[in-house]
Amino acid sequence: MSLGLLAYLNYVDRLYWQSTFVVLTPLVVFWVYAFAKNIFVQRLGRSPENVAFNFQSGLIWDRVFAYVVTLGFFFGTSFVYLGVGAICFGGCEP
Repeated sequence: MSLGLLAYLNYVDRLYWQSTFVVLTPLVVFWVYAFAKNIFVQRLGRSPENVAFNFQSGLIWDRVFAYVVTLGFFFGTSFVYLGVGAICFGGCEP
């Protein structure tokens, strides 16, 4: 194999890996939010309120929900990034 062909195949693998990450990230974010909201509604019987700049008392569970969902977004997308990278660089073919 020539060096140019190897460079092209490496570029295609990386392009496939990046596009897979871009496609999967919104799905993971949606799943994290839907799962957390489902648990919140089952436990408290209401939808979570927006707590950004809302300093009323009695919204502690809404704040916990916001923190958990934010951390879930961060860690969920991180795991997708690492998982897709590990799968693709371990022998994925576009």
